[in-house]
Amino acid sequence: MTGWGDYDGENSSYTLENLYHSKEYGYCLVEIDGLDVTLRWMERVGAGKYKGREVWSCTAAVPSRQR
Repeated sequence: MTGWGDYDGENSSYTLENLYHSKEYGYCLVEIDGLDVTLRWMERVGAGKYKGREVWSCTAAVPSRQR
């Protein structure tokens, strides 16, 4: 990765890859529905106007209980 936001710390066995870099202000909208989680990057497109740009989602795993 190059440019602002580079991370050169300990990554263990993972290799970081910069997938998206917003040049505008915005916020992350988080929606939770049971175990399903959706994060949506809302990017500023004008004064008081925002548009959904990137979406990430996952489902949380519930570990089984062992007795």
